[in-house]
Amino acid sequence: DHPTFFPNFWNIPYGFVPGERDGLAILQFNPNTVNNMIHPPLYYLIMNLFAGVKQMGDGTYGVNIMRLRVLNIILSSSTVILAFRLGYTRMKERGPLVHALYAIAIGTLPMLAYVGASLNNDNLAYFALVIFFTGLLRYSEGKEDLKTYLLVGIGFLLGSFAKLTTALLCLIMLAVVFVMSVIRTKSLKLILNKYFLVTLPCYLLFLVYEIAVYRRY
Repeated sequence: DHPTFFPNFWNIPYGFVPGERDGLAILQFNPNTVNNMIHPPLYYLIMNLFAGVKQMGDGTYGVNIMRLRVLNIILSSSTVILAFRLGYTRMKERGPLVHALYAIAIGTLPMLAYVGASLNNDNLAYFALVIFFTGLLRYSEGKEDLKTYLLVGIGFLLGSFAKLTTALLCLIMLAVVFVMSVIRTKSLKLILNKYFLVTLPCYLLFLVYEIAVYRRY
């Protein structure tokens, strides 16, 4: 009902009610509903494109839940495939610490399978993190090219606009990589290059969004 990057969070008192009509789940205006939509709305905007929302009058909407579940299953399944591809192509010659990290990541997959069939912005966050982590792995392998920077930048952009906790995780990882790079190279070449300038908008967009939301609310 508010398809914008700056929705009126306090003015979205909608909730699902039991039952269906014409094969659609019923989403109804309810002033007693507590809304806690504190995450950036990218996931919900994407879902809105495929929701098959139908206005049914009296502040009531019909939502094609099955279509949204299928879309989430596709998103979460793609994440699983990318995660296993990462392990298959990159873990063979690495030390026990990296293998342990990968095992922990793969260990979350049962939870991902549970969440992946539901309407949950974690699905977009997980997908973004795999892209982000692929870029960091390429950098650790010495592949300091445009593809590496694009993977990191796009992964950060998707993840940060999916969940703020994902943004925090990515920022901490970027800070660690930056400090290690400065210590190792004794220079700022990690960010003083043309590839970083090309992907700089990925980080600035998030910064501008957060400042705008903070000033508004």
